[in-house]
Amino acid sequence: MKRFLILLALVCAWAALPAQSIREVKELFGDFATKNANTTETIISGKALENTGLSFYRSLVISGAPEKADAITRRIGRLDNDALSREVKYINGKIYYAMFTLQPEGRDRDNHYLFYLNSHLKGDDRIILIYISGTRNVIEINDLLK
Repeated sequence: MKRFLILLALVCAWAALPAQSIREVKELFGDFATKNANTTETIISGKALENTGLSFYRSLVISGAPEKADAITRRIGRLDNDALSREVKYINGKIYYAMFTLQPEGRDRDNHYLFYLNSHLKGDDRIILIYISGTRNVIEINDLLK
C-alpha cells in the first residue's frame, strides 16, 4: 500500500508539471504587465482569432527598461526543463532570443508557445514577450512571428 501511495504521489506531481509551466507564464505576464509604465500589452482571443488556428494571443513590449530582462530570463529559464521543445540564442552569455513549446494543461489540445526577444543586446530598446496558444505547429508560429 505504501508503494502504491508513493507511486500515486509521483504520478500526481508529474501530471501537475505542465500546468505549472502555463501558470508560470500567466504570472510572468501579469507581473510585468501591471507593474511597468513602459509596457504595452496586447491580448487577442475569441472571434478576433477565428480561422487563424490560434485561440489566444498575448504580448508585452517593454521599452526603456533593459534591467527587466534579467528578471524575465530568470523566470523563463524555469520553463526550460518542462518545455516540449526550445530554441535559445545567446549574446554575450545572455538570452537574446528564446522560443519554447510548452506542454498543454489537462485535456487542452492546443499547442502553447512562449517567445522572448531582448533587443537591448543588439542596440534596440525593447523586450518582447509573446504567449500564443492554438492548433498551429511550431514552424507555423515561427513564420507568423517573423
